[in-house]
Amino acid sequence: MSEPGLSSPLAQDRRRALDAMAGRGIEAHEVEAVAGLLLDPDRQIRVLACGALLPRAAEVAPEPIGRALSDPIDEVRAAAVPLAAATGARHRAELVPLCTARRWPLAQRAALAALPQLIRGTGIPDDDVSALLRAVAQMSSPPSVEERAGLGKLARAVGAERLATFLSSPDDRRLGAARLLAEEGSE
Repeated sequence: MSEPGLSSPLAQDRRRALDAMAGRGIEAHEVEAVAGLLLDPDRQIRVLACGALLPRAAEVAPEPIGRALSDPIDEVRAAAVPLAAATGARHRAELVPLCTARRWPLAQRAALAALPQLIRGTGIPDDDVSALLRAVAQMSSPPSVEERAGLGKLARAVGAERLATFLSSPDDRRLGAARLLAEEGSE
């Protein structure tokens, strides 16, 4: 049974119950109840729920994580990125566009940190590489210093040879590949 305060109408009670559960570790039968807090009206509770669920990420249904990745609050999106990445390839396609989402700087930073590691662990299919290249190509201005570091790691995770194959693409993937190869740093 989960903490009784988890369903309290008072945010402070829900926060206290979540803190208690996170402190002792979320049990398997509590995952669904805590995942429900990813829609809580209180943004801090949504952030805390993302962190509390991290050790049990594989057990969280895809829908709540997907909603958290599109939360209207950047801080919540950023907290959801490690949770999504911990599920393996399940949310990889949702993380790709966050890498260039300048409107959501915290989520973008989190995605640029998490996605290269995820790609090294699970690989990345051509459809997701194409989506990444299109997103990079559509960046309205050159990458910032911080973005360049993250994009460089991302490019190295995808691989220079694989990116080079997109240089002959007849569409904007060519520009995305060129930008990523410029950040990749190899000869």
